[in-house]
Amino acid sequence: MSDRPGPSALEQLEAAKTRRPGPSPARLIEVLSREAFRDAKSLIRYHEALLFLRAYPADRKTLEAADAELLRFGERVRGLEGLGVLLEPLDDPEVSGIAGTAITTDYSFDVVRWLKRRYPRHVRPYWEAFDATDRLRALWPRFLPLLEEEALEDANVPYREWLAAAAAKDDLAWLIRRIEGLPGPDPERAERYDALALEVRWELEDPRESRSGMRWPTRKIFFQDGPLINRREVSLEAELAGQPISVRDVTPREGARVVDLVRGATVLRYREYYGFTYADPSHVRRADIGRGVEIFVFGLERSRRLP
Repeated sequence: MSDRPGPSALEQLEAAKTRRPGPSPARLIEVLSREAFRDAKSLIRYHEALLFLRAYPADRKTLEAADAELLRFGERVRGLEGLGVLLEPLDDPEVSGIAGTAITTDYSFDVVRWLKRRYPRHVRPYWEAFDATDRLRALWPRFLPLLEEEALEDANVPYREWLAAAAAKDDLAWLIRRIEGLPGPDPERAERYDALALEVRWELEDPRESRSGMRWPTRKIFFQDGPLINRREVSLEAELAGQPISVRDVTPREGARVVDLVRGATVLRYREYYGFTYADPSHVRRADIGRGVEIFVFGLERSRRLP
């Protein structure tokens, strides 16, 4: 008889993705929901397994169990933090965007502006990592005329104090408004902000803003109650020769929701794509290709298209 211990509940949950015979995923999630994770890597593994089973649920019990755990994942992260566990692994771009964590990077002006408007209470400048005061010296006097003389005479101007006095509570919203008020075309104004290389911090306090809880609403759930389809089982020739896929235009309101979801999902992974940043919500089309998969295609804002 082997003395080797059997697979843990977490290992069994990860194996459940293959749909091979084994314990019920819903039952495994129930067991793990009572377990206290004490290291970041195990918590990441649990999160990614839950996401997979939520995306490809075998049954409604699995879907609901995975959803419930994901929506309370911020508590898990705060629990680890309370134990003094280093949370840096949660910031890795391969797994970033977990509820209860934060995204910190220097996004472009147009992405920062979108983030601030969509999540006003959860996005702020990350001044803790900013020490390039020479960049502030080049821009701040445009917004604070009285600062220009002091900046010429003193190399150690307290720019943050000037900003706090001018902006009151929300310095990022104030800065965005001042950038928007500069003369010149939009790309030129954006360059003024981008030259600051100012990092912003997006606190993922609401699970629905994170990868853990970000969802596209759907009326019908497809349950993957059998083995996943292998690539070798798919014939592109047969698919292309099949019935045409129905494509329809969506309303501008629904298009805006699609664009916001796609932007958020990519920004959570420290990524920006031109086609997402400047997507046109009034030019979105939808195709339902079956098995719970929807495809959305959208164009660019008119001012951002090629001539």
